[in-house]
Amino acid sequence: MRELNHNDAALISKRVLLRACLLVAIVAVIAYLRDKETFMIGFTLGAVFSLLDWIFLYRRINTSAGLPFEQAIKHMQEGWLFRVLYLVLVLIGSRYLSINMLALIIGLFLLHFTVMIDVGAALFIKGKNNTEHGKERGE
Repeated sequence: MRELNHNDAALISKRVLLRACLLVAIVAVIAYLRDKETFMIGFTLGAVFSLLDWIFLYRRINTSAGLPFEQAIKHMQEGWLFRVLYLVLVLIGSRYLSINMLALIIGLFLLHFTVMIDVGAALFIKGKNNTEHGKERGE
């Protein structure tokens, strides 16, 4: 099994972001056509906040990678606290702005769902290829 290099990771990230954007566009159009503007706004805002959350996490991991072990742990703990506070503030803000809370939460987990589906598909394809490769070798 070969390791992922920086180019592979960038390609995977672009693919996940493209799928997430496509999913946001599809859901937004369907919600708009069904006169569900509050759902559309909540879902879209949730997706934007989800993207910001992933950017925060990416920057925190990148910064922690170059630190000594003890400082990296402290840095990641601070980042975890910041991300939780960020998400709580987003949810509290949505209550005051009368945004559809369910749509916002679904949007917040959009990138998580997209990554999970992408990884599941990759593992399925890899398992299928390994099974076919084993049959060719007579295993």
